[in-house]
Amino acid sequence: MDQPVVDRRGFLKLSAGGAAVLAAGSSVALLSGCSSGPSGPTEGYLHLRRSDLEVLRIWTPVILHEDSRPNGDADVELAIQRLDGLLESVGPVGQKMLGELYDILHLGAFRWWVTGYWRDPAKLSNEEKVAALEAWEHHDSSFARGAFRGLASPLLMAWYTEPGIAKTTGYPGPPQKIVG
Repeated sequence: MDQPVVDRRGFLKLSAGGAAVLAAGSSVALLSGCSSGPSGPTEGYLHLRRSDLEVLRIWTPVILHEDSRPNGDADVELAIQRLDGLLESVGPVGQKMLGELYDILHLGAFRWWVTGYWRDPAKLSNEEKVAALEAWEHHDSSFARGAFRGLASPLLMAWYTEPGIAKTTGYPGPPQKIVG
């Protein structure tokens, strides 16, 4: 399959357009009351806000397939805690961008555009959530696919930093240094 070639200028245009859409969506969410705004982190978390937790608690169980999380909801909370810890090393710009993505997911119009569902994802069945994520992952827009990766990739990275979970992938971990 031929991949479209994006030159430097096209990449910069796409980046600027994506930043503008995120900023506009975040502003609309803030002004409409759909966002918790620039409030600080929720108690017990370093970076994640209450509104971020709402988004993550909806999508995490679907992103982490049931067979990879034998402890159900406890594993969902563990993954979110690990993500919060991972955000410590990201830096303020990355934290802000991820927060803006979580904010824009509160907008029904954006959710409809990327998933095909307008209503609150908390009211979707598990099958509808799976279908929504699959539609989002394979969306025609590279911006939408990038937003999907922005939601899923950090969460999966955080999940597999848990030592017990990492071992289930078959990866034994980094090589041990033997002093000889």
